[in-house]
Amino acid sequence: MTGGDLGWRRTIQDGSGAVWEIETIVAPASWASALVNDNWSGLTLEPTDAEACRAWLLAQHADGWRVVDVWRDAHGSPVDPWFSWSADLHGSPWRGADLLTYVRQRRAPAGVREEEG
Repeated sequence: MTGGDLGWRRTIQDGSGAVWEIETIVAPASWASALVNDNWSGLTLEPTDAEACRAWLLAQHADGWRVVDVWRDAHGSPVDPWFSWSADLHGSPWRGADLLTYVRQRRAPAGVREEEG
């Protein structure tokens, strides 16, 4: 399996003082444009895929998460997707599909502080 540093997680504080949780997650590569750019045109050919993506997003939003990017390598280039026969464990309506590592963020709960180091 590839996909960058799976399970990467950080807590940071922005210039306004708000603290954010940022972490990586895995989801189908076919959802990239919808998740990152809110562009659903690529999912119009597969209504089942679009339905699964919307359900997955609702669950993310219910917990306060928002996908903000795909995982990038040390040079800033997006990490390539990889094929998995366990894609259904990551939201895909099919067992076999290309997966991609995404970066998501949410405002940290009260009392959580930025990580040191």
